[in-house]
Amino acid sequence: MNKTCTKCGVSQSIDGFHKDKTRKDGIFPQCKVCRQTYRDSERGKILHRANVIRNQKTPKGRVRVAKSQKRYQQSIKGAAMYRSAARRHLERKRHLDAAFTIEMEHQVYKRFQDKCFACNETDNLQIDHHYPLSSGYSLTLDNAVLLCRSCNASKGSRHPDKFYTPGQLNILLELLL
Repeated sequence: MNKTCTKCGVSQSIDGFHKDKTRKDGIFPQCKVCRQTYRDSERGKILHRANVIRNQKTPKGRVRVAKSQKRYQQSIKGAAMYRSAARRHLERKRHLDAAFTIEMEHQVYKRFQDKCFACNETDNLQIDHHYPLSSGYSLTLDNAVLLCRSCNASKGSRHPDKFYTPGQLNILLELLL
């Protein structure tokens, strides 16, 4: 029986492939030669080391993985990815479209000039749903407001007209449209 390597495209006998129980056919998609070439590359070595550490059953291995994940989460890119993933999770849970990207997040920061809309604070900024997620409104550019942590917490899941003053609400509606 022969199989074609997905990397080099060469058709060869099954003996030229590693076994893989997770696949339907039980055979790895790349041949042994292509697989070894990848493992010898720098990226392959890094990923192999990460998998070895991740699969360690010792507490020391789990601590190393946790520290690595924490470092990534605290990086700028990692924090943005975790926020985006959390948003998608909440919106999927409510069966809404989860299409708010990191680029859209940057647009919201630009639109509100990196300041809280309610109090003009510049620290601890968060993107809030103008109309709450609990009422079924997903996060879109037309529904995203930049608030500081304390204003966001005090707004909670209230409707905008119960939180903002009429003057603020008029300005906000102009910004969002």
